[in-house]
Amino acid sequence: APGAEDTVDLLTGELLPAAPAPPKAQRAASGAPSLFLEPAALMRCLDNPDVSVAAIAAHVLALLYSCPAIDASSGDAFVRWLLAALDGQSSTAGGGARPEARELVPVLSVLLRRVSMRHEVGSSGGVQLLCRLLQATSRESGNAPAAASPAAGAAARSLPQLLYELCFCLWTLSFQEELQPEFLTTGAIHTLTQTVQSAPVEKVQRVAIATFANLCVESPEWERPKYYREMHAAGLMKALTSLKDLKANQWKDADIEEDLDLVLDALAKNYQEISTWERYVAEVKSGNLAWGACHEQQFWKENVRCIEEDDFAVVRRLCTLLHSPDEEVIAIACYDIGEFCRFYPRGRDIAKHFGAKDAIMALIDSENPEIQRHALNSISKIMVNKWEGMSA
Repeated sequence: APGAEDTVDLLTGELLPAAPAPPKAQRAASGAPSLFLEPAALMRCLDNPDVSVAAIAAHVLALLYSCPAIDASSGDAFVRWLLAALDGQSSTAGGGARPEARELVPVLSVLLRRVSMRHEVGSSGGVQLLCRLLQATSRESGNAPAAASPAAGAAARSLPQLLYELCFCLWTLSFQEELQPEFLTTGAIHTLTQTVQSAPVEKVQRVAIATFANLCVESPEWERPKYYREMHAAGLMKALTSLKDLKANQWKDADIEEDLDLVLDALAKNYQEISTWERYVAEVKSGNLAWGACHEQQFWKENVRCIEEDDFAVVRRLCTLLHSPDEEVIAIACYDIGEFCRFYPRGRDIAKHFGAKDAIMALIDSENPEIQRHALNSISKIMVNKWEGMSA
């Protein structure tokens, strides 16, 4: 493999033209930038078979296009190359190898300093791509085994930095009003919530929470309820409350507490404005069920007809939660399905259609006594036709 000097020689050979550069006076008269470095020459380097050359060229291009003196309209080809490389496409159209994603996320973070490049990246699917990379990196960070070699140890230690850079990229994109709806449609809010809960270092949590603060403050006021509902559905309020209790007065960065309080206050005000049913739907969507007023007989008597929304989407989600790794969630899902069958006229048939009966029958043999009790109660409600005199 070529060394550092070989890489510099290769890059220099690609960039320097055969003819000498025009003198400074001539460049000034033509209106060209004082730095005689053409993006087109660097774009050729991206196709170089030496990955080191491509990586250096990408870094330099990002620096150039983040500079206001360079015409951003010519950067669309570089954005396409960069996003394709981050998406795991291992070779270019010309057959050259692409650098790994972890080498190129810092490149993207530099490029996004410029507002016009944020729009180019966002309109090319950048938010969705960053969410996928963030999910994959979070899984890798959570499952990283003990390092078997110095190289493996270095790779594992680089994961928190990679998480931070991915969150930083999403944070920069969250400033752009035209890109903020992407955070609703791509699952970015759910992904960032999971990142806040599992982040190995504070700076990752800081930039993720700052992204939520942007959506609460920078988005149009009439659009904010949509973001609040999605944050409630993702379980963000519960996650941030737990984080605040855990880290009380222990943050190294004071800004994180300010952003955390801002988001929590916004979610608390919105929580008071939305109906009990909307709160229940958000809780079910998040998968973070917890015993409370939404899991009692009176709630189901008053709201059972609301469950028809979106072709019984709540019932289908509850059936999915019967397989949750959280035992309390399973017990609550059993209870809610039983109450649905109890109070909705065709509840038993609908629950059976979505597979609830078989799933709950299997839970009767659970080693957890709470799951076993609620599964027995729920299956009796699915099987019995008349409820007169039957307690909840």
